[in-house]
Amino acid sequence: MQLPDEFKRMFQAVFGDEQWRSYLCALEAPPQKGVRVNFLRTQPELHDVFSAHFEPIPWARDAYFIAQEDRLGKDPLHASGCLYVQEPSAMAPVEVLAPRPNERVLDLCAAPGSKTTQIAAFMDNSGFLLANDPEPKRSVILAENVERMGVLHAQVTQLLPEHLAPHYQSYFDRILVDAPCSGEGMFRKETEAIAAWHGDLPGQSADRQLGILESAYRMLADGGRLVYSTCTLNPIENEAVCAVFSARHPEVKLQKASLPEARAGLSGIDLYEASQRYDKLAKWLACHGVDPRSAHTEYAIRYFPHLSRGEGHFIACFEVKRKAHVGDAQDTQARPKRPNSQGADLIQAFTQFANSFFTHGFLQRLESTHKLHVDHTVLYAIPAQIDLAHGVLRAGLPLASMPHRHLVPSHALALAMTPGDTEHEVRLAYGDQRIVDFLMGREILIDELATSKNITADGWVWVTLAGAPLGFGKKVGRVVKNHYPKGLRRPYVFALDESVLDSPKHL
Repeated sequence: MQLPDEFKRMFQAVFGDEQWRSYLCALEAPPQKGVRVNFLRTQPELHDVFSAHFEPIPWARDAYFIAQEDRLGKDPLHASGCLYVQEPSAMAPVEVLAPRPNERVLDLCAAPGSKTTQIAAFMDNSGFLLANDPEPKRSVILAENVERMGVLHAQVTQLLPEHLAPHYQSYFDRILVDAPCSGEGMFRKETEAIAAWHGDLPGQSADRQLGILESAYRMLADGGRLVYSTCTLNPIENEAVCAVFSARHPEVKLQKASLPEARAGLSGIDLYEASQRYDKLAKWLACHGVDPRSAHTEYAIRYFPHLSRGEGHFIACFEVKRKAHVGDAQDTQARPKRPNSQGADLIQAFTQFANSFFTHGFLQRLESTHKLHVDHTVLYAIPAQIDLAHGVLRAGLPLASMPHRHLVPSHALALAMTPGDTEHEVRLAYGDQRIVDFLMGREILIDELATSKNITADGWVWVTLAGAPLGFGKKVGRVVKNHYPKGLRRPYVFALDESVLDSPKHL
């Protein structure tokens, strides 16, 4: 693998020749893959299967190392939101963030959604999660992953951080800034990152990262936690950014992070000495007027490809104690919008559908935590305690639309459901070919092999893989007509050994 000469010079100057040789050897090995089991889903047997047959990732809960040839991304379990294939070290920042249920949490640079959905699982689908990414194409992918993983309490916005900040001053309990970076940590995994890298990129990225951190600081509540992470290795974008940010805001303190297989960040003294050997680091620090020697940047952690079973990642954890608030969230956040009178027919139609389709427990749970909102032609359930800001791509959980005056429940609603939410379930076992047919958009037949709940009447049904959601269909006699979204239809294969799953206690 041919790496840029300037990158080699930086690495050797900062980390030394021995580490450079070990790093080069690691790049010859294939990148490590991982998978998270989504614990918003209620399939405990799946956790049993993975814990019995895959090695756990020691720094992330419900996560496992998988081999390069594993095809779990093409398994129906992936389509159902039970699994998220993710690079192992990328799971670490959320572990440091440690969000809790009923908090207000912001994922500021959220696409494609791996960390957003991990945060949602930590929060147990409660509180308020705002997932933001300013890139329109990436934010669409973010929204799709939020829906696939069954996230109920999230909004997706597509605003620049400086445009989002005025709406949420001093508002969030926890904020993740997984910042855009030069991508050095992904060199083994993404060769296009090597082609895009140049000697000035770390400094340019660091300037941008400081701006993003400033916006995040404005939105962080007193006593809140801010986790800053990158998938790069150089100290300009990592320790130096932390040193400058800390110098600008003395009330923001670096907290000691610790996770298995991670190495401590460079101390302030180490950073200063590295700047004496690497001129670009020295110039960037001088440009921002900071002497790093008093910074506690050793409290941060870094994953190296040659020292852990993952790619490169840097993580720093800040907590803030302000003497005075920088703003009042009650005064600055967006005001509630009045119900859209044009959506009255949609709300009425959904209410009638819901009363006949869902169990009382599901409706009671939704009504206790969400409020209805019509945006254009879509009915949403949005977390009750929050209001809509500008730049909203996905206001909350899409419930239904009414094209041609007939109510159609949304695919996102199907993915948000859990066993017991409806009696109108068609349950198929892992390995059943009808699952693959359904995900390809084909009609399927209900017979004695389908573990359905004795559905007799025609109408909407919820199709599941052993209780994990696949989507909605419409039963006509013994046929289930397919309503799986056309844009999501593609071939799937059962990647797990069916002999592992052939016991009734398994899926």
